[in-house]
Amino acid sequence: MLVTAMTNTREIPVHTSKVIIELSKKPNSFNQLQNKHTLSPSTLSRILKFLRSNGCIEVVIIKSDTRDGMKKAYNVTGMGKKVVPLFKRLEDTEGMIK
Repeated sequence: MLVTAMTNTREIPVHTSKVIIELSKKPNSFNQLQNKHTLSPSTLSRILKFLRSNGCIEVVIIKSDTRDGMKKAYNVTGMGKKVVPLFKRLEDTEGMIK
């Protein structure tokens, strides 16, 4: 199972499920993710690094209102789409515990 393989080398950072679920809806920039989930830059960086190193997300370029008309964003990969349901169940379980 992918989640088991992912956790053999390191722990899943806190709030990873929120970030990958958000990215499964549409690509988001670092700032969009940070503002939506009120995460510190270091926490979000740790989450994105974890997801990228496990092949769950990739960096893409999307159109924007910036001066050059483009910005960097993060998007879920095919591998990421396979684990999103697991992270959704994790979120649901956390909600039942609180």
